[in-house]
Amino acid sequence: RRHEGTLPRQLALDGKFMDQPQFAQALEDIARFASSHSQADLVEIARTISLTSKGDFKSFEDELSGSVDFKFDVRVGATAGTAERKLSVPSTIDFNIPLIDGLDPVLITTKFKYRLPEATGAKVTLGIQIVDRVWLEDAAIAEAKAKLADATGLPVYVGEVK
Repeated sequence: RRHEGTLPRQLALDGKFMDQPQFAQALEDIARFASSHSQADLVEIARTISLTSKGDFKSFEDELSGSVDFKFDVRVGATAGTAERKLSVPSTIDFNIPLIDGLDPVLITTKFKYRLPEATGAKVTLGIQIVDRVWLEDAAIAEAKAKLADATGLPVYVGEVK
């Protein structure tokens, strides 16, 4: 089974927030490579996630100095699924995708992120962020270099031509 195009799709999602339907469609395109959750569950979570927030406000006046400290504590809750089937919202999603076509798939861990609407009428935004992306890319280049050197018996150098 070929994985061409899967990594570029995942990289296109890395660190970007998008509205719920757009994110659900983008996630559906790569969800079959998820190893931590089923494809169907991931897509349903993305389509049905609902966020709630609750805040507590406190103030404290220091009688000695006259200063006033304010504290605002916000808690965000995330739920997904339907009344018949509740799903837990993951904090991370793992994928098995080759970083370079022809190499073995590697475990790519992503953080699942969501943001509350910032204004009335705004919508929830969702995204993923690849954990240790630079390290993953360096490891893939090193693996490709080693495989090429083994296959050809020639020295392989990695760098830029200026």
